[in-house]
This record gives sequence, structure tokens and C-alpha cells, in this order.
Amino acid sequence: TTTTPGVCTSGGANGASISLVGTGTCTVRASQGGNATWNPATPVDRSFVITDAPAPGGSGGASGGGEANNSSPNAADPVATPGASGSPATTCEDPGSVGANEIVALTAEQVACIPAEQFKELMPEVFEAMSPAQVAGLPLQLISTIRPARMAALAPAAVAAMSGEQLSGLRSASVRRLSPNQVRAISPSSLASVTPLFVSQLKPKMVAALRPSAVRELTPEQAAAIRPASLAKMSIASLRRMNPEAVAALSVKQLQRLTPAQVARLTSAQLIGLSREQLKAVGLS
Repeated sequence: TTTTPGVCTSGGANGASISLVGTGTCTVRASQGGNATWNPATPVDRSFVITDAPAPGGSGGASGGGEANNSSPNAADPVATPGASGSPATTCEDPGSVGANEIVALTAEQVACIPAEQFKELMPEVFEAMSPAQVAGLPLQLISTIRPARMAALAPAAVAAMSGEQLSGLRSASVRRLSPNQVRAISPSSLASVTPLFVSQLKPKMVAALRPSAVRELTPEQAAAIRPASLAKMSIASLRRMNPEAVAALSVKQLQRLTPAQVARLTSAQLIGLSREQLKAVGLS
């Protein structure tokens, strides 16, 4: 299936054919159901950017190829680069050398036009100087190049401006370098749209920093991806705000790691949704 029907749709047997219907970021979700022997697999999302309007009837197979109208620009022409989260393409010009002093003078569109090879080599102090608007405008092809030290240098306000797509597009090593203050800054709407893989990479101190309002937005798939040791560090206030459907998706292994204080503060609505095995896991019959 796709989670971005305004950009791409799925069809055919098991949704094997992806049709491009607009510009922006197309997110394809792979799911596999369970049976009497195996639990359902955790859904996996993959995203790619469509920069030009698809030709009429243009569609791609599972590989994502298609008949989009992607004619190559003349070498003398500026390069068209997509913005973040499906924003219109912008005409890029070489921003030249970019340091901490220069970055503050660039618009979000200019920052988004920095070539990937140059962007990934920017010093940490450049990222420290980036504004929330500049970070919010970064396309996924730049987000994916951010190295751990650069990610750690971003101000919490800049992290707060990142969308779920951007957060999910970070390198695993960069996610693991997030500070508690950066994680605390993630908005509920952004956390609600990150992939389960992103959630699975949050360390205990990061999960402990999640705001109750953000935990309330976790989907069952995201909750099931939290590491057991990390779940044990979630604040009681946050755990109490988790939707009952998300609590019901927690595994026995996760529930066994809850502290007595956490278990004692689970709400009636959360406990009602637990199976007998899950109740045993938290020491309740």
C-alpha cells in the first residue's frame, strides 16, 4: 500500500504496481499478516521523491520505476531540486562555500539546494547555526547524509521543525545520537508519522524524554517497536497517556520489563485490552 495517495497509489495483486500521480514524497508500505504460527510482521515504509509531474498513465512496478516526465536539464541550466515533504521544486544555484557565518544568511530554499556531496561535509558548527525553517526545508536526499556529530549539533528547536518523513530518513547512527532534549522537542504529529524502525532505535534515555502528548500519538506498530529496556524507562505520565490499542500491541517481553510503579499506574482502559498472557506478564491475573 501507499500512505501518500496524493502522490502515488498502489494496485494489482498485493499492491505490486505503484502508480505515480503527483509530485512530492511517495511512501510505500510493505505489510505481511500473521497466521497460527507466526505473528504479523512489523510494517516497513520506504520513501522516494518524485520531482516532475508523471506522464499520463505513468506508473512503476515494485522497483519504483515509472514513466515520469523526467527529461534531463541542459548542462547550462540551473538544476531543479525537490523540497522537503512534497514541496514544489526549486531552481537551484550553487550557494558557494558554506560555513557557520554563511549559513545564517541563506534562505531555506538555498540551503535545500546545497549539493549532497557538499552538504554531508559541512562542519558540526554549521548545523548548530541552522534555523528551524532551514532544517524543515531539507529534502530527504540531504537528510539521509547527516552524520551523527552533525545531528547532535542541531538545536532542539530545529529538530522540532522536522517532519516524520525527515526523522525517518535519518541514518540509524544519527538517530542514536539524538539527545534527550532533542527527542523531547519532537512534536506529537511528527512522532505519529515516523516509521517503527525509527522508534526501535530510541535508547532508554530518549524514550524517557518523550512528552506524554507525543506518546499519546504512538500507533500500535510504533509501540510494539519500542525496545523493552527503553519502555522500562518511559515516564509514568507518558505511559498512562499511551492509547489502549498501543498498550495492547506490546509484547510479553516488553510488558515484563515494566517496573512495579509503571504497572500500578496503568489505567483501567489500558488493562482491559490486555490478554491473559499479557496480564500475567505484568503480574496481574
